[in-house]
Amino acid sequence: MKAIILPPDAPTLMWSTRAIGYTTSAAVADLIDNSISANASRVQIQFVSGENSYISILDDGAGMNADALRQAMKYGSGNPWKDRSPSDLGRFGLGLKTASLSQCRKLTVASKRDSTISAFCWDLDHVIKAQAWELLELDIEDIQQLPQIDELQNQNEGTIVLWDKLDKIFAGDDNKEQGLLLKIREVEEHLSLTFHRYLQGEPGLKRLTITSNGIPLKPIDPFFITRSDEMPSERIAVHYINQSGADAIDNVIVTPFILPFSDSLSQTDLNALGGKDGLIKNQGFYVYRNKRLIVAADWFRLSRKTDLSKLCRIRVDMPNTLDDIWTIDVKKSMAIPPEVVLRNLRRIVSPIIKAGKRKYRFRATNEASFEKLQLWLPQETRNGMIYIINPEYPVLKELMEELKDKRKMQTFLRLLEQNIPVNAIHTDFYDDKKFAFEDVDIAYQNVLSNLRALLSEINPDERKAEFEELMTIMPFADYDIKYEDLGDI
Repeated sequence: MKAIILPPDAPTLMWSTRAIGYTTSAAVADLIDNSISANASRVQIQFVSGENSYISILDDGAGMNADALRQAMKYGSGNPWKDRSPSDLGRFGLGLKTASLSQCRKLTVASKRDSTISAFCWDLDHVIKAQAWELLELDIEDIQQLPQIDELQNQNEGTIVLWDKLDKIFAGDDNKEQGLLLKIREVEEHLSLTFHRYLQGEPGLKRLTITSNGIPLKPIDPFFITRSDEMPSERIAVHYINQSGADAIDNVIVTPFILPFSDSLSQTDLNALGGKDGLIKNQGFYVYRNKRLIVAADWFRLSRKTDLSKLCRIRVDMPNTLDDIWTIDVKKSMAIPPEVVLRNLRRIVSPIIKAGKRKYRFRATNEASFEKLQLWLPQETRNGMIYIINPEYPVLKELMEELKDKRKMQTFLRLLEQNIPVNAIHTDFYDDKKFAFEDVDIAYQNVLSNLRALLSEINPDERKAEFEELMTIMPFADYDIKYEDLGDI
């Protein structure tokens, strides 16, 4: 038997890896992983449209000299079996190349180290023409022509990645300008969620600033930690064989959160928590590798996404030492929990979902409580539950007493009760549209306005007594309002 060296065909392999399945958002995130591994504190992304459109990602992390940069441009430049730093977000040594060339046909990387800038370029058209692995090294004149090179020169260290010939990004777009704008919004939202812990900053984690065309990205915290109920964390010990072949143990840390009930949040908060898919679709496990989000909103078949469990989100933190047994893919957009973790998650998830359902059901029960006089009353019939307007509701009762012809009002109330758009309400509720008008501040102002309107018809000497009576019925009883808060009626 003899060994035969059989290198891959350069154009074929480079073209094939373009189809790994990167979205533009995932590709940019992969490059930011490299910036974080280089200990960057700031990443600047520029999207430039027009005849010579390009995308650049500039960081202020530790730069590379010519030899290190040349190695980084090599396919398979990293060793996936090598022990990595706990802060290293890399894996296969492919991300820089495969992520970039999945979006463009020309990748240029310039890096500054020890006051010297080095730059190399993979140009797919050149590789196809040369039919060889020909990496282009830029000379001083070439480097001076690179977009935004002045910013890199003004830094002590750093790296800039340039995507030119943006064929994949614009594929299928009749209007390239509009297509790029949509891509920018998608990238910004993806990065704000994927790196939210770096953007927020937390103990033991260096804070990162990411700007998109000069505008800093705001973190999207899927757990809304400042307002949610955080439950005790649990450590799951995972045994594995390290790169030295020895037995080792590392921990997966699981932290559950129960979100606040939706009508206590502003529409902005709801949009951030629900995103484009809504609260129900965004429940589940959120898996982080070195505090970088890998998988979002997945129950791993341990539960179903239901309306009653939509307040439940569980953070799962794993170290990069467990990459192999979690089956991390090249794009770092997929992770499959090993059986030992799944067993523990199955045990943990049930009480968490029950807690979320209890919170939800308690709110529903509280809304139907008879301790405070309700406007709507549940009534059970042979065909199920219906809701009727409470005839003893004080405002309605007083109005009926003042009417000479009560029949029209009674007919109108029956029409109102019999034609509640239940299906439409349920559909909107499922899509979180129910809360579009329930901004907390607006709801409070509406209650004040309704109180003033009701009391304006009352004799001034009797207003305070009437106010106190109104504050015992719904919806007024849900608000902490003093008579003085009404101002001049």
